[in-house]
Amino acid sequence: MKKVLFTKALFTLIALVMVLGPALPVQADTNKVGSVSVDPTSQEVGQGTDATYSMEVCRGTGPSTPGEFWAELAVVDSTIPPDAITFNPSSMHFESSDTCHTSTLIIATGDLSGDYSFKVRATRNTPPGDFAVSETVTLSVTQDTTPPTGSITINGDAAYTNSTNVTLNLAATDAVGVTGYRVADGSDASGAATVPVTSTTSFSEDIAWTLPTGDGTRTVAVQYRDEVGNWSPNYTDNIILDTIPPVVNITAPDDGGSYQTSTLPALVYTVVESNPYTVVETGWSTAEGTHTVTVTATDDAGNVGSDSVTYTVTAPPAAPPVYGPVYAPPVVVSIEVTPEEATIAVGGTQPFTARATYSDASTGNVTAKATWISSNNEVATIDTGLATGVAVGNTTITASLSGVTSNEATLEVTAAALGVPVSIEVTPEEATIAVGGTQPFTATATYSDASTGNVTAKATWISSNNEVAMIDTGLATGVAVGTTGITATLDGVTSDPAALSVTAVVVSIEVTPEEATIEIGEPQPFTASATYSDGSTADVTGEVDWDSSDTDVATINPEGMATGESEGTTEITATLDGVTSDPATLSVIAVVSIEVALESDTIGVGETVRFTASATYSDGSTADVTGEADWDSSDTDVATIVAGLATGEGEGTTEITATLDGVTSDPATLTVTAPAALQWWAILAIIAALLALALLLFAMLRRRRGEEPEEAD
Repeated sequence: MKKVLFTKALFTLIALVMVLGPALPVQADTNKVGSVSVDPTSQEVGQGTDATYSMEVCRGTGPSTPGEFWAELAVVDSTIPPDAITFNPSSMHFESSDTCHTSTLIIATGDLSGDYSFKVRATRNTPPGDFAVSETVTLSVTQDTTPPTGSITINGDAAYTNSTNVTLNLAATDAVGVTGYRVADGSDASGAATVPVTSTTSFSEDIAWTLPTGDGTRTVAVQYRDEVGNWSPNYTDNIILDTIPPVVNITAPDDGGSYQTSTLPALVYTVVESNPYTVVETGWSTAEGTHTVTVTATDDAGNVGSDSVTYTVTAPPAAPPVYGPVYAPPVVVSIEVTPEEATIAVGGTQPFTARATYSDASTGNVTAKATWISSNNEVATIDTGLATGVAVGNTTITASLSGVTSNEATLEVTAAALGVPVSIEVTPEEATIAVGGTQPFTATATYSDASTGNVTAKATWISSNNEVAMIDTGLATGVAVGTTGITATLDGVTSDPAALSVTAVVVSIEVTPEEATIEIGEPQPFTASATYSDGSTADVTGEVDWDSSDTDVATINPEGMATGESEGTTEITATLDGVTSDPATLSVIAVVSIEVALESDTIGVGETVRFTASATYSDGSTADVTGEADWDSSDTDVATIVAGLATGEGEGTTEITATLDGVTSDPATLTVTAPAALQWWAILAIIAALLALALLLFAMLRRRRGEEPEEAD
């Protein structure tokens, strides 16, 4: 009995040890994991933003000699998915001399939302057994409900296109990360397939896209998705698809007409185009001889339409009038000198400015180009717009350029002011010049009696930064890009500084395209891009001086639009501020032959047949010119033809030709036959069929009436 009781007591003691043992305090030991601390113990982040914690694991303390062991880290007592947890490092090697080690815990919150708690456990694994656990750590993840913001443009925000093949410019940003997009025609992309992208907070990409066919306004929509699945609203852009070229019709002079100079009409034409367009006229001449004038219209979508007529001018008068558009460089029509009135003391200086107005209404500063005159050099002299007082008196200042003389500005020279100035004012207070450019400044002294005087020549001038600009006797010269202050000092009195900014200068100009080929009468736009000394670039197409090395081959206007004049090659250059671009090559080709093809050489009266015209150019290239050629039928009583579509008018044969740029195709013969007559036997067959149908209907009617009484019973 006792043995049984002893056995029961022994088993009871063992069970108590197993249950209560883990809860009892453990004797600290230097060769065991002693503690785990986590910082911070509480954190709140937005969904998609990593939560980062710093940890420290230390060995225990005790009387034993420190030894070597490894500790492994893990998150416990948590519902956070394991694949969202990363330790760096996840294991620690304690050598005998190590007391503590640190690690970083990173929790990815892309798939998390709400409140979480966890502990970090460090377990000794060599030899295994003991561990330490941190205090409870909390994490609050705020759900991301904000979608990405974005945009879309078509062909760089162009207004028109003549092709269904376009480029979509996509861009979006999101605090968590953009992970995909979907695109569709129309204003809603929600039903389109998702295109995944590598997660990024700032996304941009250009993609090729094909618009629906048919002219008109086309809309494309895009939506962007972030890392947690939020979709943005639809962003849209519109572009007008225009594939139809302008229709140009020259109504005067007549094609093939012959005129004397006195009877030659002005060039008159119409352009049919629903969208904005530009017109270029080439080949117009009033000189004796045969000429071909071409009017080319290019709409904003890039479609080109043209019309040409050939006419002859005989016996030109001695002084022929000029008809049609003639480009001439603008000329100076007036010059204005400012200020109109000024007063300086003897020895003082006064800057004047000359501004020219040109025949095209543009204006420009011509101070450095003009010839300056003082009506009385004994009172004041003037050089490049800067007048200097010589003696007391009055004089008038004028500037001349290209035979045009400005208004008269009045300059009064007074006796030099005496005494010490109370203050000095430098004008202008602000100015901007380019590197290498100059800017005159004026110093005006105010004296104790309230009188004033120009002391530009007497003052000591200082630039606060000579590496940006230098100044001598009021004339500043730009040295490098930057800003500097300009002051004038006289008799111990110094002016407030005037601000001078020195900007970059043009170092190179690039003309694009570098090579281009066009037909006679066809336009070709060129653009000019300037690179400045500070590395910046700018489009200067409208500012440069354009030049064609051979204007008989092609001309170019101030906007960079070149026009082919005759077959050959010319070089196009652009010049700005004395810097000239490398030449771009422009080749002008001409039609050398035209070949006409047709679907059928025989049609009936009232029927149509399609002709096509293919042009071969001087460089060996070919093109379909059906819509551009002038079509002709040798006998319009047999057939007429418009834009390559012939219509049979009467029985017979006619010759069809196509003409473009003065070149005519070989004729193609078209035969038109009479419509076949209805044969007598066909008429009898129709009558017989109608009679049979009538008899059948009559029999059916009688049968129906005979059956009605039986149905009533």
